[in-house]
Amino acid sequence: MKTLFISLTLTLVCFVVSAQEQKTSFENIAVVTTSAGMAAQLSWKKGTENISYFIVERSMDGIDYKQCGIVFLSEDPEFNEYKFRDKIAANTSGLLYRIGIVTEQKRLFYLPAKKIIAPENL
Repeated sequence: MKTLFISLTLTLVCFVVSAQEQKTSFENIAVVTTSAGMAAQLSWKKGTENISYFIVERSMDGIDYKQCGIVFLSEDPEFNEYKFRDKIAANTSGLLYRIGIVTEQKRLFYLPAKKIIAPENL
């Protein structure tokens, strides 16, 4: 009987740890051509954190970031793949983008920034 109890406890602990490891991740950034010109397209996956909304920020130098958009969560709790497009100039050198996560407790955390390839190099 002791062996069965230990096995169930280990299974429960493993489940809790794996659920906590599902964090929001900044998946990809690419330059796309739209009917309005060029745009940076960001995509990320929402994890299991209690998130209120996302803030998208852009930087020219990696130090000073300016907000360029807010992305609200889907009403569908199963939806977890988000995208955002930011219009950019054709002569833009590499920009950096970061995604801010605003929790339900109004705390702000940032995912690591990503840099786009300069459009003139495409």
